[in-house]
Amino acid sequence: VLEDVCRFVKQERKNGDTQLSDRIKEYIQEAYEDINLGVSLIAQKFELTSSYLSKQFKEQTGETLPDYINQVRL
Repeated sequence: VLEDVCRFVKQERKNGDTQLSDRIKEYIQEAYEDINLGVSLIAQKFELTSSYLSKQFKEQTGETLPDYINQVRL
């Protein structure tokens, strides 16, 4: 039973992180023209620390947040 609970919690965390990355991507798509758009601005928007936001985004997408922002801008 404990193993099942642990698996469930792990899966829920993964789903939540993926949803966060998706929300961040949507925000970047809407705000990419803002010259001030960066990790710290996005972290403020989502009420997270910059380091946590960067780490989660990299783990979920495989790319850094600044790289993704630049890719969208291009």
